[in-house]
Amino acid sequence: MIHHGIELETIPRRKKTDLTKNLIFAGRIIYGKGIQDRIIFAGGKAREDVLSLLSESDIFINPSYSEGLPISILEAGAVGLPVIATDVGGTKELIFPHQTGLLIPPRNPVVLRQAIEYVLENPDQAQRLAGNLNRLVRTNFGWEVLIQKWEKEIEVGEDEKSVLHGFG
Repeated sequence: MIHHGIELETIPRRKKTDLTKNLIFAGRIIYGKGIQDRIIFAGGKAREDVLSLLSESDIFINPSYSEGLPISILEAGAVGLPVIATDVGGTKELIFPHQTGLLIPPRNPVVLRQAIEYVLENPDQAQRLAGNLNRLVRTNFGWEVLIQKWEKEIEVGEDEKSVLHGFG
């Protein structure tokens, strides 16, 4: 399967090297995803603004209840953030537990809090997870790589060419 990609050239690297408590989620907010007195709702943002906010953050959290292959995790990984995400949809194709991030069950705020505390208390581990995810994303999900995969996928050999010519 060939997934969608991201424009790696447009994604800034993480500006911070220390972990504080600057956590970020970028996505559509639905009932149950946020607590207004503890969260700054920034409203709709242009992609460039989101990427800038990601580069100034410490941890990316994706508490989704359902997903395809999340572009937000691809972008957070390309920026160089450690990621905590719920085990839904295509997320497990990017987040391998304790290798490229932390994968938690959906709708479980207790485990989410434990995962956040773990990342904040283990900055070396957080950097290792972020580095691994960054390499995974930059190696496999940039448009250049995906275009090469598509070109290889649609290459047609001489036998197939002769059959195809009969239809056109």
